[in-house]
Amino acid sequence: MMAQREPTVASPIICFCRQVDEATLGAAIRAGARDLATLQATTGAGLGGHAGKPIPKAVAASPISRPSWTGKRGARPRNRHAALPAPVGGSDSCRHDWNVGMSDQSRSRVGLFLMRIPCCLALLLAGAALLLGSHDRLALAQPSQASQASQPSAPAPQRVEIVAVGDCMVHETQLKTHWVASANAYLFDDDFRFITPYLQPADLAIGNLETVFGGTAKKYSGYPYFNTPDTFAEALARAGFDVLTVANNHALDMGVEGARRTVEVVRKNGMEVIGGRARPDEDPLVIKEVRGVKVGLMGYSYETGPRGAARTLNGSTMPPAALELLETFRPYQLAEDLPLMTAKVRRLREKGAELIVVILHWGQEYGKTPTVGQRLMAQHLASAGVDLVFGHHPHVVQKVELLPRPDGGRMLVAWSLGNFISNQRYEFLKRRDTEDGLLMRVVMERDGPGRPWRFAQIGAVPLWVHRHLRAGTWRYHILPLVDALANEAAFGLDTADSRWRAKNSWEQTMAVLGPGSASVPIHPPLPVGAFDLLPVPGSLATPAIGR
Repeated sequence: MMAQREPTVASPIICFCRQVDEATLGAAIRAGARDLATLQATTGAGLGGHAGKPIPKAVAASPISRPSWTGKRGARPRNRHAALPAPVGGSDSCRHDWNVGMSDQSRSRVGLFLMRIPCCLALLLAGAALLLGSHDRLALAQPSQASQASQPSAPAPQRVEIVAVGDCMVHETQLKTHWVASANAYLFDDDFRFITPYLQPADLAIGNLETVFGGTAKKYSGYPYFNTPDTFAEALARAGFDVLTVANNHALDMGVEGARRTVEVVRKNGMEVIGGRARPDEDPLVIKEVRGVKVGLMGYSYETGPRGAARTLNGSTMPPAALELLETFRPYQLAEDLPLMTAKVRRLREKGAELIVVILHWGQEYGKTPTVGQRLMAQHLASAGVDLVFGHHPHVVQKVELLPRPDGGRMLVAWSLGNFISNQRYEFLKRRDTEDGLLMRVVMERDGPGRPWRFAQIGAVPLWVHRHLRAGTWRYHILPLVDALANEAAFGLDTADSRWRAKNSWEQTMAVLGPGSASVPIHPPLPVGAFDLLPVPGSLATPAIGR
């Protein structure tokens, strides 16, 4: 049995003509209206062509009764457009008995036909109600755009992109070929034309300045005592460098005054200096703010063996003034110097550093693997909470590793980034790996201030110094091999020898990095191709940290 519903006013969707509500209809019947004409006159209801006919018994009995429809399925009326009886009352009174005064066959046909109309309409209405109801429920379940806009969204992660490269050197041959008579100056900008797109977008681009700017008081020179024109600093700044370390074994090639002037020239060109300072009272610890993040920076160089009681750098005695300007450590006295280094790391944290990057001039020249002393230093720096370590001095590329830290994090160490720009070539040294370099690109990410950092990306771009003759003059270009091997003509690889040497350089560097060069994989592992910044040229395989 269907549950009885409350009386409602007539629905204009179900009833086709103007209707009266059931209360008015019932009152008219009780007042004595016994035919449709009287009922129409009493209530004003539109009754179509049924005026003068007796009121159906079911309606006369009760204006809100629910009569049952009876009859068999019969043939449709021949005239489908014949006038249909109009219902008289509200939604319930649409279901009265229209069989009065008709023959059995007519009653059957008319009744069956009329039965179909309210059933179809009821089904249509039920479907519409369900759709409307579901729409309302969906609208309630889903917040409006205005309410969504009012809800606080999760803050975007903080990201810092740091790029580091190897040794920046100017040998004697480079000095000769970079003199431009028409400009009456040494010009170096063209060396960086292909690598600038990797340096300029970075938040911090760091390089090792393995030369000095001693000025014109002394002759410009290359190895073994470097003195480079100031225009080299200008070219480095225009290429996109933000930070240069001056702590290396050639820092005193032009004496203490040369070391001091080098710091001043670098700063004059808008770059930060680490590993050295112009005055003893300056703080050697540098904090540089990028993207709202304070990055702490330290630079150190190894010292050579003692000469009696004196300390030496590159075999030359270090005067006391040099010890006050340069940041150095003694590989033979790590028990004394490591605590001093880790204390400076702690001081960087106390000064507000949120990321700490250490640049180290260390290791064995032309060595392919880190030494035991280097590993000991790296472990101490990781324990102190350092985030990134970039190494220089061997002049060849060494592998990249991730070392564990006591706090559960990881410290990335690139043991040696090789040469960035130099004239150390097979023709002079009988080794090809000194022509190679590595550009490291590390993207650090965290969910907000005070949250732990994670490696969002670790990328390495193998580099090769392309030296080639143009109009009788040697030209130098630093080539990102991932691009150059994919478009040889655009990068000047227009001879069979240059193409072979470029591909050989790529293969040498990738063999050093190798699959699984991370001795301690991070979790979750980095994506496959973590060493890729761009698609791999040709079919050359690319290893990744944390495969």
